[in-house]
Amino acid sequence: MTPLPPPSDEHKERGAGHTPAHGTIFPVSGIAPSCAEIRRVHHRVAHHDVPMPARSWIKSRTAKATITLPDRRPGEPMIRPEQILKIRSFSSEIDGKRVATLGEEQADCFIGAMTRLRREHSARMLREYYSGQGESIPQWVIDHAFNHPNHPFRSPKSGSRWPVFLISLCVIWVLAKMLEAAHR
Repeated sequence: MTPLPPPSDEHKERGAGHTPAHGTIFPVSGIAPSCAEIRRVHHRVAHHDVPMPARSWIKSRTAKATITLPDRRPGEPMIRPEQILKIRSFSSEIDGKRVATLGEEQADCFIGAMTRLRREHSARMLREYYSGQGESIPQWVIDHAFNHPNHPFRSPKSGSRWPVFLISLCVIWVLAKMLEAAHR
């Protein structure tokens, strides 16, 4: 079982890495990558000759993490049944008795944190799979497919386009001079 790394800088900026001074520590093990997400992303990014990762391979790549939840507020309603089902879908090893003691807002925080952790873990496992297949798919492509499932791919902007423009201008100028010399 692989421990999950701390949240990325992008997630820290959005508050996902914020650890409250007080809170409920909730260790979770057996976090499996999402088969559905991995299959969806694989269809978007892989070449046709790379086989789909086997469900058994995906499910065998579990991780563990510790989630810090805010303390339960006085008067906070109990966790809703649909929240319990969602939380149990993340891992079969989650302590059901402990989940039942969570409040509604705590459960929402837990679901948000687990969704982010599972997505990051799924992306990392897919990169590992492609590396093992000898496939070189850039990390930004996989991350984009996970984070923006309905958006088309655009390569990241790298630097300015001025050099290309200046070289094109020089080539045109040289061709014009060559034509001018040819007509004399």
